[in-house]
Amino acid sequence: MKRIFMLFVLVAYPAQAQPITNQTLVLNCLAQIGEETSWEKCRGMIFAPCGEHTVGTDTHSVCLLKQKTDWESEMSNQQEVLVEKLTLSGNAMLAELMGNWFSYRDARCNEVAEARPEAGKSAKLGCEVAEIAGITAEFQACLEGRSTTPYCTIKE
Repeated sequence: MKRIFMLFVLVAYPAQAQPITNQTLVLNCLAQIGEETSWEKCRGMIFAPCGEHTVGTDTHSVCLLKQKTDWESEMSNQQEVLVEKLTLSGNAMLAELMGNWFSYRDARCNEVAEARPEAGKSAKLGCEVAEIAGITAEFQACLEGRSTTPYCTIKE
């Protein structure tokens, strides 16, 4: 009976199907802020994978570091797709935006860490994860035609 079920699963869900990940759910949530959801709900989803760990502990920091790495990979993947689709001027604006964004993120997350010394490394890492998720959501919005930012000019 188990073999029949597994065969059904393999037929019903072919290998090409994209798995629904926490990142997919978070990006969908962020896309609907103000309409069907809120930043608080999306933020909860962003940090759900590390929710079982006490904030400020080494295990929490390790978990957040993994989340940061995963989000950086997703951001990078979306940015690669975006670069291929943007006009030359859009790419120039995006390059400038990203140069500024990294500086902004570092300054902002250092401030968050200083304001929450009891949270240790978790405060900075959590801020970085949230910022990376936010910029990834913006890339997705551009790719889906929902962005109004000036850099988002897709080639025709």
